[in-house]
Amino acid sequence: MKSLDYISRKQQEYHQYNDYIFKQTVQKRANGVLKLLGIPYTINNIILSEITDLGPKIHRLDFAGETIKNGEDICFVLECQSQLPTDDDILRFFQYVSSLLVLKKQKVELYILCMQKAPYNEKEFVLNDDCTYTMHVISLKDIRAEDIFKRIEDKNYNHISDEDIAALQLIAYTDYNETTLEILKRAYKTVEQLNITNQNEKQAIFYILNILSVNMLDENDYTEFMEETEMILDPRERYMKKKMQEEYEEKLKELKQANNKKLKEEKQAHNKKLKEEKQKLKELKQANNKKLKEIAKKLKEEKIPIETITKTTGLTEKEIQNP
Repeated sequence: MKSLDYISRKQQEYHQYNDYIFKQTVQKRANGVLKLLGIPYTINNIILSEITDLGPKIHRLDFAGETIKNGEDICFVLECQSQLPTDDDILRFFQYVSSLLVLKKQKVELYILCMQKAPYNEKEFVLNDDCTYTMHVISLKDIRAEDIFKRIEDKNYNHISDEDIAALQLIAYTDYNETTLEILKRAYKTVEQLNITNQNEKQAIFYILNILSVNMLDENDYTEFMEETEMILDPRERYMKKKMQEEYEEKLKELKQANNKKLKEEKQAHNKKLKEEKQKLKELKQANNKKLKEIAKKLKEEKIPIETITKTTGLTEKEIQNP
């Protein structure tokens, strides 16, 4: 049975992976993500993801940018949540909005991208007559994976947009009837067929899909995923990966051997020191015993009773009579 600490650590790792995938996707393809989510804005400028209030306390935003609404410049914040926002999350979001209002002196619109099915699309928090704080909630579960695949297939894998790439990178969080393993394998094969001039674009999507496989598949499914998708890689890349793995294993073997040798030497040194200390203790005991016998002999010569000598020296009567 897994401990609560183990479960908590795995949940934390899961949320960290989700956060990394989202940030990698939205930072590089902000407008593609917005189009995928049906958010009617175009980001003109990305704002630094760290802002400081008067605390000073640093607020780290998942994504913040500047856009235009009805001819007016506004700030746009998009936060990613693995689960529905808690009261603590909502308070944190309000701090983000407040800090941006002070920093940019512009209206701020807040959207929450939730990886769970959300029971509501927005929530309003009235702070006073002049200030209403609205939180828009969009769930990736409202997007069907099948629609993503069909849209790309209908284009014959040509004219791939940022929306398409963002959709493939987030596809494991969308709605589907297949298993997550089947969805990731299908996404991997779809990416392989994309007609993209810049091959680095493909590698970036492959990288995200591999992270998703680590985060969302159990050991058996992950092994199957890696075995199938390895064949998609370029033969030279497979060779380099194999060579790097062999070098890593060889280095690990050398480190283990060196560590075992060091442990053996340390154990031998410890045993030698222990033996020397035991020998010194034995010699000290022998010297002390000899000295006590000499004292006992003199006391005996002075006609001191044997019983008194025994109590004084700690020697037995036999040791006193036969020094």
